[in-house]
Amino acid sequence: MAKCRVDSMDDLLQTLENAADVDSISEEMLTEGAQVLQKNIREEITSAADRGYATGELASSVIPDTPEKNAFGHYVSVRPVGIDSKGVRNGEKWGYLENGNGGNQKPHPFEDKATKRSETECTEKMQEVFNRHINI
Repeated sequence: MAKCRVDSMDDLLQTLENAADVDSISEEMLTEGAQVLQKNIREEITSAADRGYATGELASSVIPDTPEKNAFGHYVSVRPVGIDSKGVRNGEKWGYLENGNGGNQKPHPFEDKATKRSETECTEKMQEVFNRHINI
């Protein structure tokens, strides 16, 4: 929750003016939060895939997209991109690691763990960016 302390009307007007640029503030907030989520997803993938043969290519392929805006508001996604050295899509490996393949490979869920681990830290980072922009 944002807090605002006002000593004069000039301070109030300056604070409101700083908060008026919602688009750039939102983008920076999402960028900071996505970096935290990226770090935690990579750690959870490394932990879930630690079976002695993992190369680390999936974890290193996880990157945040550029923040965007749609009809519902601003958003950012953190996802695997590209293919590994054998030509397998990293998104496909993500799905098999998370859900298994219905055969020999058992699920090793990591998405919920990473998301729950990131929630508090992401919120704090995003709050810091917001406070910095409105000079709290």
